[in-house]
Amino acid sequence: MDAVMTSVAENKSTRFYAVPTIYIRFLNNHESKNYLRTLTYVFSAATSMPEEIVRQWHHEYRLPIHESYGMTESASIVTFNHYYRHKVGPWASPPALQR
Repeated sequence: MDAVMTSVAENKSTRFYAVPTIYIRFLNNHESKNYLRTLTYVFSAATSMPEEIVRQWHHEYRLPIHESYGMTESASIVTFNHYYRHKVGPWASPPALQR
């Protein structure tokens, strides 16, 4: 995790994509806020994100965690939380309804 946080800080990364476990680890590491200040957009996939983690993350970092759901076998993204109509919990809206 230290290498990831250092990379984000050194490269001034603004976007970050990870599985829910990584966001939980960041929340449990009090130093992470010092390294992740440049982030403006974060995204999670691969498994559902617990709603409480999304709320905690937003409280700590002032950023929503955008999520998607899709089955690799049929469609990479079926539903997702998008930038303008973010919704916590399962699952946001299908991509076709996006404007």
